[in-house]
Amino acid sequence: MTPIELAALLAQPQYPAMTRLESEITRAWLRLFGIAYDRIEFNVRLGEGVELGEGFSEQTRQAALLSTQKRADVIAWLVGQPDVVEVKDRISLGAIGQLLGYQLLWNREHPDETIGNLLVIGRNMMPGIDVALRQYAIAWLLFPDVREESERAVGTTS
Repeated sequence: MTPIELAALLAQPQYPAMTRLESEITRAWLRLFGIAYDRIEFNVRLGEGVELGEGFSEQTRQAALLSTQKRADVIAWLVGQPDVVEVKDRISLGAIGQLLGYQLLWNREHPDETIGNLLVIGRNMMPGIDVALRQYAIAWLLFPDVREESERAVGTTS
């Protein structure tokens, strides 16, 4: 990724299918690691979705498909190998299931492209989750100082 491409990503107020807070967490990660990646994709659909079949408009069928597919927050490419990044405010066991599921779906859909790393990023983590993350070889990064714009504006400290 070129510095210009990274600057354009960092300038986005919000990333696809993320809340403002998730976008701020992602931005903090991008500031540290974005330049290392060749490309970064957001809201990557994985797996099968519901196929409504005939009797529904194409628009309704497409909406049903997209809304029922799984969705990886970020796929970041490094030398042709994808890393899967899940973004959470508070990292919990659910993130492990999501990442392992995304890995399975990715491997099924892209058998010639092996996942490089599974990573979850957030502001904080439920106690004891680090043990489970290590068990499944999932990396994590915490950004405890990240705040939503609205939190900064009113000066809250949560």
